[in-house]
Amino acid sequence: MFFSLKKKKQVCLGILLAINAFMHLICLLYELPNAAFLITGTMLTRRQCYHILGLYIFAINMQVIVALGIAIDLFIALFFPVKYRTCRTTVFVMFFMVLGSIFSLTIVVWGWIVRNDEVIPFCNPPLGISIFIFVFIFNVYLYFFSVLYAAIIAHLKFRGLKALPAHEGKEKRRAIRRLKVIMLVFICSWFLAILGVNIGQAIGLSPKLMEVWQSNMVSFVLPAMLCYSQAFYVCIWRSSEYRSAFKEQMAMMFCRRTKTNCLTVSAAHSIATSTR
Repeated sequence: MFFSLKKKKQVCLGILLAINAFMHLICLLYELPNAAFLITGTMLTRRQCYHILGLYIFAINMQVIVALGIAIDLFIALFFPVKYRTCRTTVFVMFFMVLGSIFSLTIVVWGWIVRNDEVIPFCNPPLGISIFIFVFIFNVYLYFFSVLYAAIIAHLKFRGLKALPAHEGKEKRRAIRRLKVIMLVFICSWFLAILGVNIGQAIGLSPKLMEVWQSNMVSFVLPAMLCYSQAFYVCIWRSSEYRSAFKEQMAMMFCRRTKTNCLTVSAAHSIATSTR
């Protein structure tokens, strides 16, 4: 978002990435209460757990809609640049915020209605909500969004770039590669989580073991952590401009703490530059 506002371009994308990062931060922070319950050996009922996890479940669902907005934003920016420049950023962002809020609140309310007093070993989304709701929403994510993202990327790659001049095509291919990596990691991380749960069911794990297996696949280990962190790392990895913006923010943060050192470094750099 810092980069977008400073450069005055791709503001929608920057805001959506910032919102997505905020949702991921909520998801990561909500792993801390579960860790505390594990360390202390505290076991809650699903009803008690759901009171804690409401915002977490909202954030998980919200970040999916925001990811959809990121894909559509990049698609419009690449192939309808004139309309993209005239599109009101507030309207575009608010549309996906409202859409995501409606979808997420529907899932949260649904989970609230069907909660019960069953004691669960872990207080996390896979066990905090009804298993039927869990399977439903994640199957919707996998099938619907996988097809949608694949269609967008296929159109960009095989049809949209053919008529572009060479210099424009090169820049847009880089953007497409970044989009493909983000979407691929996003989809595969959730796919691995659901696949792990399905494997546990297929090999006939007992209900107690299944709870442990399901929680580890979806909440504790690589798939979920990868999904919650991938947007930042992919942007830093694939975009030199985002890397520069990140380094500039870090420099500003440290300069506020040590203004004298920053001035000294800046002066030394200026002298060295002038003597070359």
